[in-house]
Amino acid sequence: MDLAREYVKIKRNKKYEAYMMAFWDELKKYILSHGGNESRNKYRLYLPYTGPTPNVTADDTASAGSESYWTTNREAIKNIVALVLDERGQWIDQWDYIGGIVDVAFKDQQGNVKVRKGQKIGKLIAKDTIPTGKGNINALDLFSADPVRLSKNIKSAISSNDLWIVISNHAYDIAGMSTNRDWTSCMNIIGGECKDYVEKDIEYGTLVCYIIDKKDTNIEHPYGRILIKPYKLQRPNYHGFLPCPIVYSPEVTVYSPYIGLKPIREWLKNICEDIQEGEGILRSLKELYNDNFHDNVDTNFKGKRGKKPEYTQFK
Repeated sequence: MDLAREYVKIKRNKKYEAYMMAFWDELKKYILSHGGNESRNKYRLYLPYTGPTPNVTADDTASAGSESYWTTNREAIKNIVALVLDERGQWIDQWDYIGGIVDVAFKDQQGNVKVRKGQKIGKLIAKDTIPTGKGNINALDLFSADPVRLSKNIKSAISSNDLWIVISNHAYDIAGMSTNRDWTSCMNIIGGECKDYVEKDIEYGTLVCYIIDKKDTNIEHPYGRILIKPYKLQRPNYHGFLPCPIVYSPEVTVYSPYIGLKPIREWLKNICEDIQEGEGILRSLKELYNDNFHDNVDTNFKGKRGKKPEYTQFK
């Protein structure tokens, strides 16, 4: 993605880069001691997911960043199949969208209705396009990326213990958090209403965590993502401009074409608390957009062990 590569040129705030690397060092120790590994370029850390089993279902709505046009696309695909068959003097008898097959009806030379079962939908639509808000898109690409059809993949990864997370500090991975994915958000760098904050996320040390199949190490088909951001930690009984540590914790929302991934967020939060010290209330940096603070979300942080954090002042 050429546009995302432009974000690699962004310079980081030196102070917050130091906070990021201090957290990264502790995170790396944790991951390497819990069956994970590090990429050769040192920018990514991989860890098998070992938390509570997520109850995953596909999300057809705009909630949690899912594309809201999936229902329309499914109808468009069915219409394309119907038109292709009509040109052959055939029609749809049984439609199995999730299974990817259609039973095709036709009349033989004697005028009797026959049915040819199990024809592949993908083959029938391979040469057609569908107009969307992103322009004309190949119908087969949309069909292949539909979260309803792909949900079997993430369920398989969960059941076979192949669900992993990859945490990255690379600007390219952060810039691509909601662009050219199977979900979108206000952080889409092509027209997202909060896209200007993506540059600030890179500058101030935000990390991105993708949920993947363990074989998808290049993050080509992730199941979702969540940001892990730096926060000021307001400690009990401290007021005004007394010292305030910087800690890392995941945002609330997991952006994904699936729902039921909340256990992954809680698991990440526990890891962050395990490797950092401090207790208090998370306060967002004023430079960053954050979706943590809505709907009375619990923003308590209870660090358990780890390197004593450096301190900074409230701004």
